[in-house]
Amino acid sequence: MLEKLNSLSESTEAFNKLITVQDNLTEVTQQTQTGLFTVADGLSATSDQLNALTNLAGDNIELKNKLTVISENIEVTSQNVRTMGEGTENILKGTENTSTALTNINSNLTTEVASMKDGFTDGISADELMEMADDFIVMGENLSNVSEGLKLFHTKSDMMIADIPKNQDETDNILYEDDNELRAIFSDVMIDDENCLMVVKLKGNLDDEYKDQIVSDLTEALEEDFENISYVVSGKPVLDSSLRTEMKTNMMIMVGLAILIMLAVLAIIFKVRWRTLSLGVILVSVVATVGLMGHLGVPITMVSMAVFPILIGLGIDYSIQFHNRYEEEKSVIKTVTQIGKAIAIAVLATVLGFISLYASPVPMIQDFGKMLTIGVIISFIGSVLLLMPILYLRDKSSPEINTEIKEDKETVLNKILKFTTQKVIKFSIPIIIIIVCFATAGFMVDKNIGVETDIETFMPQDMEALNDIHFVRDTVGSTDQVAIYIKDDNVLEEEN
Repeated sequence: MLEKLNSLSESTEAFNKLITVQDNLTEVTQQTQTGLFTVADGLSATSDQLNALTNLAGDNIELKNKLTVISENIEVTSQNVRTMGEGTENILKGTENTSTALTNINSNLTTEVASMKDGFTDGISADELMEMADDFIVMGENLSNVSEGLKLFHTKSDMMIADIPKNQDETDNILYEDDNELRAIFSDVMIDDENCLMVVKLKGNLDDEYKDQIVSDLTEALEEDFENISYVVSGKPVLDSSLRTEMKTNMMIMVGLAILIMLAVLAIIFKVRWRTLSLGVILVSVVATVGLMGHLGVPITMVSMAVFPILIGLGIDYSIQFHNRYEEEKSVIKTVTQIGKAIAIAVLATVLGFISLYASPVPMIQDFGKMLTIGVIISFIGSVLLLMPILYLRDKSSPEINTEIKEDKETVLNKILKFTTQKVIKFSIPIIIIIVCFATAGFMVDKNIGVETDIETFMPQDMEALNDIHFVRDTVGSTDQVAIYIKDDNVLEEEN
């Protein structure tokens, strides 16, 4: 009988384990609560500092508004974090009460067992004591199982803290069910045992510079040496950032090539003094166009970036015509009065054609039309107000140079133009009929031309960011999403 009671006494160790687990859980909860309050205080202090900075922004209303919005968002976050900390108070009280109750049970059980050892022969039969001992031993085993369950609860309680798992067990507890099946909530991010997806959701309506900074920070943070894993930073913000960089590089290349081609053409064909002056005038006009675009708030897009080489090729025509006529007349007044009106009408017709692009509902097409309109007008103004005075000052400062026009020999180009003109005059009626037929055929097949809206097809196909997003799409299955916005007085009601 004494052996049974001694075995019952050993069952009190289960209570000690339970008490230890509850004390550990209380400590973790206290640390969590303290941490949440500290974070809330820090966020509130940051919000106050940002409010103070708004007074230093001066007359910069946009900066003041941004600082105010950021400060308000941080203050709301601080209040939410503090609410979370206050919510842990109930958990803290529960664990403390449980620990106290278990301590009382353990103390009472120890006292009762000791009393039974001292007086088990006083009025209680041996069979009754045997039965009581067996019951207490069963209770001790059950309490031991409860202790193991509380240990598991203590282990999984770390999931309540927003942090990276500290070991493999915590990771498995978060990701897998008891039957080692992946939890359904992680099915979109855990592709398989070898691939997973991490999604960083950005706040809406961020400026491009903020998106670029976020992408840069993420890439820098992931540049640590990983032993067993590789990673790819991809997504629309990354693709947009790479596209902007590619656009700037390609725009400089296109403008450079356009300048080189114009230099070659002017050097070979345009046989006048200072033959490259027209190119200099048009470059000044392009710079003026870019500056005026900035003042008017017209952005540079994938479509509008093609304006610059077009403008160089189109606008230089006005300068060449003015320059060539001036070399013939040697008079600014005669040049402007004789050819200026014709060129002005040509500019007006060109502008009206570009204005038709404003009817497009696509803002990118409208911006393209605006830039061409502005560029053509500035090119014409530059030809009159910049080219003509320079040519006048050149001849005024160099009167000794013989400016008589020598009759040029007939060149290959002149022969081609002469032959073409003769044939056009001779076969004018058939040519007109052929052109009308081609135009009609083009109008008929126009409806069969496909419309391409996939922006990825407009990008350089060897761009690294584009290849990355294709790789992620092939691995994940899809990167496209459809957002469904639901609104009601209470969307969580059972009727909904």
